[in-house]
Amino acid sequence: MGTVLLAALVFLGQGSFVVDTNNSGEGKELVLIENLRIGPNSDEEHGIWPGPYLSFEVNKNGHIFIVDDQENRILEFNDNGEYLRQFGGRGEGPGEFQGLNRFQFLNDETALAFESQGPVGSLTTYDQNLEFVGKRILSVEFNPTILVFSPDGKTRWCRYTRGIPEKRVMVKGVGLLNEKDELILDLFQDEVAMFNPQRAFEPDFWSEFIASQLKADYNGFRSYGTFDSKGNFYSAIGHSYKVIRWEPDLKKDLEIKVTYKPIFRSDEEMMEAVTPIKDQLDAQLPQNMFDVITDGVIKKAIKLSEYTITKPPVFGLTVMEDGAMIVVHDVNALTGNESGDIFDAKGQFIGRIKNSHRGLQAMVFKNGQAYTIELNEDDEQEFVRYTISWK
Repeated sequence: MGTVLLAALVFLGQGSFVVDTNNSGEGKELVLIENLRIGPNSDEEHGIWPGPYLSFEVNKNGHIFIVDDQENRILEFNDNGEYLRQFGGRGEGPGEFQGLNRFQFLNDETALAFESQGPVGSLTTYDQNLEFVGKRILSVEFNPTILVFSPDGKTRWCRYTRGIPEKRVMVKGVGLLNEKDELILDLFQDEVAMFNPQRAFEPDFWSEFIASQLKADYNGFRSYGTFDSKGNFYSAIGHSYKVIRWEPDLKKDLEIKVTYKPIFRSDEEMMEAVTPIKDQLDAQLPQNMFDVITDGVIKKAIKLSEYTITKPPVFGLTVMEDGAMIVVHDVNALTGNESGDIFDAKGQFIGRIKNSHRGLQAMVFKNGQAYTIELNEDDEQEFVRYTISWK
């Protein structure tokens, strides 16, 4: 994206400022050099990862923990990629899961696991030896679908939904929760259509339903949140190229606004962008309804949603160990090619990063290396570790 010309530096108060930029030139490139790959192996039970939302965690010793949402288990590998053990599993007993979504270490090397079961979310706590400590149900009035924890575990970035049956709508929202499960920072809310079984065989209903989902995603539900090692929180809303850094006490510390050249998507990419929604519906609907949601229904949904032919400017957000921020700025839904802009801790643009395996959005930086989950040529999910360098 290139060298940034600083258009404005506006001070908002002590330690807080806005960096408003536009882009020219290329800057430096962050190079990824693969040094470990753990792939699925059907001959080994621990190598079968069929779940659609596979994730991972890495501890301070470099051990890798694959969060297998399909089997509701956590697989541990050492830093050489050798399988060590698994824990968890499907069930209702201590340390077992029914909707495993995330596993994360805290600063003190204790760990939290989050599971989402329809309208109910729960947290499982582990000690430093990864022994089960306890489990509790979240006391929230909505369905949390994703949680990302601060390093001390006291704050959680949350994406959630809440049904309002009397209005036949579903509220989609994004915000921060505290330890008491209270919403302390509301970043986004929008209403979408609720499923209406009485119209389930009407193509027009599905066009309207999918259009409503697309509109909410573009307006802000497709947003991103992460924390750095100091507990600062970073947020980005998908339809706007703006990143905000919040201090642990939720004072706004830094805001990066980028003037960028829009990236257009082809008709094929537009259809592919809707595929995750259609796949989710196909997984939930009975067989006799599959034929209702045709390509024509999808195309009408795109038109009704006013889904722009320009891509959202933000597809992901992560923070490196030195405080540099990577904003995933472009993803090609057909090829898997991704690119991101990199800003230093002061908000100034310093370079770019590219990947061709759909792994940039999930990438995290620990122990001086980069880790991610990628799709191989057979669309199988693989864990990959990279050495990083600048050129």
